[in-house]
Amino acid sequence: MLTPSATIPLRATCHVPVHGELPVKRRLADALALLAQVIKRHARTGHRRVGLVKHTRDCLPAHFAAAPIGSVKHKGGDHCAAGLAITSDGRRGYTSNVGPGTVSVLDLEAKKLLAVIPVSALAQRIALSVNDRWVFTADQTKPQLAVIDTATNAVKDWIPLPGSGYGMAPTPDGKWLVVAMPRTNQAGVIDLATLKVVRTFVVPKAPQEVLIRPDGMAAYVSCDASHQVAVIDLKNWKVERLIDAGPGVDGLAWAGAN
Repeated sequence: MLTPSATIPLRATCHVPVHGELPVKRRLADALALLAQVIKRHARTGHRRVGLVKHTRDCLPAHFAAAPIGSVKHKGGDHCAAGLAITSDGRRGYTSNVGPGTVSVLDLEAKKLLAVIPVSALAQRIALSVNDRWVFTADQTKPQLAVIDTATNAVKDWIPLPGSGYGMAPTPDGKWLVVAMPRTNQAGVIDLATLKVVRTFVVPKAPQEVLIRPDGMAAYVSCDASHQVAVIDLKNWKVERLIDAGPGVDGLAWAGAN
C-alpha cells in the first residue's frame, strides 16, 4: 500500500476536467466563476460554493465576478452541477446537472449559457473527448453513458455499461475512455472507435472519479467507501496498486511539481 504525501482539508468537492496545459489560465477562472453561478442557482444549501485556491506563481486573483447566466425551474432531485469539462481552446465549458439530468453548454468568453441539453432524469459527472468532438455524462437511471455531439449540442448515442457509470476520463491518445462504476465496484474501458466496453477491472468499493496520467500509462480511480485510490496499468491492463487516501476520497486532479 502507498499513502499520500499530504492532505488538504476542503469544505466541498468540485470536479473540473481540463484538457492540455490550458495556456489561458484566465479562462479556467472564468469557468469556475460560471460554475459557481450554475451551482448557486440550481443547488440546495450545502452544495453552493466553489473554492479557488490561489497559486502565487500564476498570480490569479482570488475572486472572479460572473454575470448571471439564467436559471431553469426543476422539480425535485439534487440540483447541483456535478462537474465541469473545458475544451482544449478554453472557449467552451460543459456542466453535468444532477437533478435536472441535463448538460449546460457555457460560452466562457462571453460568460453566458448557450444551451441546456436534456439527457436523463439524473446525470452525473462529465468528460470531453480529447478532440472536443464528444461530451460524455453518466445516466443514473440506467447503466449507460450519453454521448453528446458538441457540433449539434444533442445526444448522439448511448454506450451500454455493465453497471451504472459515474466519473470518467479519456486517455491522451483519444483511444479509450475509462469509467467508474460504483454499484458494481468496477472500472471499465470503452473503445472510443466502437463506443463499446472492451475491458473491466474489479476495484475497491464505490469507485467515483477517474484521472488519467498525462503519459496515458495509468488511470487513477478514487474509491470512496474503501478510502483508497486504485492505480490501473493501462499498458498491461491490470490493477497495479492501491493507495490509502482517507475517508471521502472522490475528486482527483494533477498538481504541478513547482
